[in-house]
Amino acid sequence: MGNLAAYETDRLGFLLATREEHGDLVGFDGRTALVHGPALVSAVLRDRDGSFEIDENFLQQRLSIAAVDEVFRSRSLLNPGLRPAALLGVAPHVVQLAHEQLSGRAAAGVAFDPVPVFERVISAAVARHFFGDEGAGLPELTGRLLDALAQVIGNPWALPASFPTPTRRRIRRRHLELRGEVVSRLEARSRRPERYADLAARVVTARAAAHEARLPLDRVADLLIGSLLAAQRVPAAAAAWMSMLVADHPEWQTRARDDETVARAVVLEALRLYPPTWVIMRRATRNVRLGGFAFAPGHHFLISPYVVHRDPRVFEEPATFRPQRWMSQQSSPEGYVPFGAGRHRCPGSNLATVTLVALLRSIVRLGDVTRAGDVTPDARTTLLPSGLQLRVCAAVPGFLAADVAAASVRAAALTG
Repeated sequence: MGNLAAYETDRLGFLLATREEHGDLVGFDGRTALVHGPALVSAVLRDRDGSFEIDENFLQQRLSIAAVDEVFRSRSLLNPGLRPAALLGVAPHVVQLAHEQLSGRAAAGVAFDPVPVFERVISAAVARHFFGDEGAGLPELTGRLLDALAQVIGNPWALPASFPTPTRRRIRRRHLELRGEVVSRLEARSRRPERYADLAARVVTARAAAHEARLPLDRVADLLIGSLLAAQRVPAAAAAWMSMLVADHPEWQTRARDDETVARAVVLEALRLYPPTWVIMRRATRNVRLGGFAFAPGHHFLISPYVVHRDPRVFEEPATFRPQRWMSQQSSPEGYVPFGAGRHRCPGSNLATVTLVALLRSIVRLGDVTRAGDVTPDARTTLLPSGLQLRVCAAVPGFLAADVAAASVRAAALTG
C-alpha cells in the first residue's frame, strides 16, 4: 500500500510535503516514484527515446508500445486544425456563447457554480470548431461519457478496465454511443470533403493524403473523442479558477477588459497556480536511470504540475498570483507544464489558451466579478474549485452586446 492512506487523506498536501521533506525524487510504493525536481520532470516528460511513456488511453485501457506509437502518429492528423492560424474563428463563438450563458445571470446579479456553466460554453465552442453546426449534439454525449469515467479516474480502489463492472459497462455503452455519432460525421466528410470546412474535415483529408489512410475511422473517431473529453471539464475548471483569481484581485479585471495581452497573462498564471491536470503519469518501458537511481520496466513516475509550479527554483514567489510575470516573458520556463511537455504535450494547448482568453475577456467586459464560498481544491479527478460561487454584476448595459455583434461579424467573415 505504500503511502496510499496518507495520499488519499490530502493528495495535494501530501505531494507538497514529500517535496519539502524528501526532495526531488521520492519513493511512493514499490512501483511508483514521485518526481518533483524541475530537471527530473523535464527528463521524464521530454524523453526522446520512448523510455517514459503514457500508460493508458482515455478509457483507462493499458496501451502497448505499438499502440502508443499509433496514438502519437495519428495525433499528427489533428495538428493543422489546432495551430493558431486555424483557430481564428473560435474566440468569436466563445464570446457569443458566453453572452448566452452569462448575460441573464449578470442582469439578475445571481451567484452560480461556474464549472457547469463554463463547460457548456467551452464544449459548444470546441464542438463547433471540430464539426461545424453538426457539433451541436456532441457536448451532451461527451459529458455523459465524462461523468461515467469520473467514477473510476483517480479512484485507487477501482478495478482495472478489463473487469466488466457496472461502471465499466456504463462507460462502454456511452463511449460506443458517442463514437457512433462521431463516425457518422466522419463518414459524411469522407464522401464529400469539399462540403465541409471544419477540423474533422481536415483530419479526414489529412488521413487520406498520408499513410494513415489505413487507420480505421473508429480510431480516428477515438482521437477526436479524446480531444472532446479534454475540452470539457478541464478548461472549465481552468476558467473557474481564473475567475476566482480575478474576483480576488479586481485590479486585473480592469486591465484584462482592455488588453488581450493582460488577459493572456492572467490565464497563464491561473494555469500555473491551479493546473486542472494536476497529475501526470508515465511508465518506464525499459531499464532507466533517473536522479541517480535505477528503475526496472513497468515502474511508474508521478509528476504533479501543481507541485512543480510551486517550486521557488522555477518561479519567484510561487504561491502568489502575479500575472505580470508573464507580461515580458518570451517563453515559458522549463518547469511550466500545465499541458505536459515533450511529444505527449497536449495538442490542444493553443485551443485551450485562445478559448480561456476569450472567455475571460467576455466575463470581465460583462461586469464586475465577485465570488463567495469557502473554496477547496478538489483533486479527485480534474482539479476543481469545490465550493466556489461566482457573481457577475453588469456594469454597463449593452456593453457585451456590442462585443457579441462585433464578434458575429468577425465570425461570419472568418467562416466565409
